[in-house]
Amino acid sequence: MIIPEQFSPSVLLSETHAPRYGTEGVFAEAVAAVAKRRFFRNVELPGIAGASERRHIRDLIATHGFGSTMWIGVVLAAEQLSLSATDPADRERAVGRARELLVWASETGVDRAAILSGPDPGPANRTAALTALRHSIEEVAQYAGDLDPGLRIVLEPRDRGVHKKDVIGPTMEAVEFAEATREKVPAFGLVWDSAHVMLCGEDTQSSLRTAGPYVSQVHLSNPVPDRGHPLHGDRHLPFGPPGALSEADVPRMLREVAFALPPSQLPVPVALEVRTPEGGDPEQTVREAERILREGFAKYQ
Repeated sequence: MIIPEQFSPSVLLSETHAPRYGTEGVFAEAVAAVAKRRFFRNVELPGIAGASERRHIRDLIATHGFGSTMWIGVVLAAEQLSLSATDPADRERAVGRARELLVWASETGVDRAAILSGPDPGPANRTAALTALRHSIEEVAQYAGDLDPGLRIVLEPRDRGVHKKDVIGPTMEAVEFAEATREKVPAFGLVWDSAHVMLCGEDTQSSLRTAGPYVSQVHLSNPVPDRGHPLHGDRHLPFGPPGALSEADVPRMLREVAFALPPSQLPVPVALEVRTPEGGDPEQTVREAERILREGFAKYQ
């Protein structure tokens, strides 16, 4: 099939292969398997701790010309480190660890390192947290550029006060932050995620129109907005109930993305964010992601 020129299909291996995280070689094997599919043009990875696996993935990325992202922010969050910490010592620890993870990213050959904004400290301390975050990004972006001039920093705004409860949530605030950050980090971008936008009570089309010039990647994720449901939030569920999105929504959201993003941001990597459950088959999740994106592209026009 012909993939519309506005898109670069991406696969979130950090989610599809989540049950196997920590097993040496799993993600190198996953990248090799993706290459054989001849559909995805981008791979998104977790932090890769093994040096030999990083080298293997680097070779695969170079051989197949993949765009690529390493989600270092997820590692920081798991270690309870925040780049928006208002305590100077806490922020320095987070920046120091981010530098270590950027070495991983550089050695893996990825072109983007993705971060999160960190926990929301509440209205009284929010401005201080955003200032701390901007300073952190400036520091880690400088370090990333020293390691590899092609390594960019991107940030995923998540919902605030709902499930993930990050300091950057609403689209307009994310755009204002990105605009200010680009004054010193021109390549900085945002990862737009449908689930977090919807959990913030926003319309996806309006959000994309507002954020378009700053969107570097897109995640189509299926949230459960019902606060009374045991799966409330963004748990990276398959499309369909109990979530708010179905497979039929994918072509619509692809049209919204293509309409909202300026040519400078295209083609944009777009991935379905679905996590394989414990005991599930990661390859089946990858196959389903490809099928849904293929069908979405076919119905996109």
